Amino acid sequence: ELRLPECPTLYHHLLLSLRQKDIIATFNWDPFLYDTWDYYKDAMPLPKIIYLHGNVRIAYCDKHHSYGTKGTYCPECNKEFTPVPILYPISTKNYSNDPFISSEWDRIKYGLREAIALTIFGYGAPKSDKEAFELMIKAWKDRSNREFETIEIIDTKDRQSLIETWKPFMPTYHWQHVKNFYKSLIARYARRSCEALYVSTVLGRFVEDYPFPKDIGFEELMLWLKPLIDAELASNLECRK
Repeated sequence: ELRLPECPTLYHHLLLSLRQKDIIATFNWDPFLYDTWDYYKDAMPLPKIIYLHGNVRIAYCDKHHSYGTKGTYCPECNKEFTPVPILYPISTKNYSNDPFISSEWDRIKYGLREAIALTIFGYGAPKSDKEAFELMIKAWKDRSNREFETIEIIDTKDRQSLIETWKPFMPTYHWQHVKNFYKSLIARYARRSCEALYVSTVLGRFVEDYPFPKDIGFEELMLWLKPLIDAELASNLECRK
């Protein structure tokens, strides 16, 4: 029965800082990312969300590979969605038993293979997730050994402990660490983080920050986002031509 407050939260800021080409993969069962996505899904292009251990708010149709809020119906067959499973923190999980969980892992493996930047936000890679950790490493390194791609870790832990946990992902230690989301690449270059990385690392040019405004309401936030979204839609239209 938990609900988000009537003001923008970190969930809103994270989701709205990313674009349709981006992916958020979460191990959390809580409903807040989905609730935020559901609220904005018809208003603007949003990143895809992948629920690696299930979610308490959503249900799915295996036949038509669609999902929505529990208690709603598949738009294709008009049958009520089936609640997705919840994977508990045990040492051995089977990611292929359930069709929804299996398809979510297929999506994250594809996303990791294609990514040029990876942000790890507060995830500690516990021992109970050993299988997940190994699957993600394999997918991340499937196309190259990742000597030049950018990894950013948002975490309050000390730098050395993070190095010990995540060194399999970063063979050349080409990474950065921040303790606050609003200092991350995602928030400093809202909806333009990959462009900012390209200009600064490939072209070697200075990129001015375009920080996400964290202390304004929904109406002001939409006004701030509008020029960015308009430019994205115009660019997509031009590409289709």
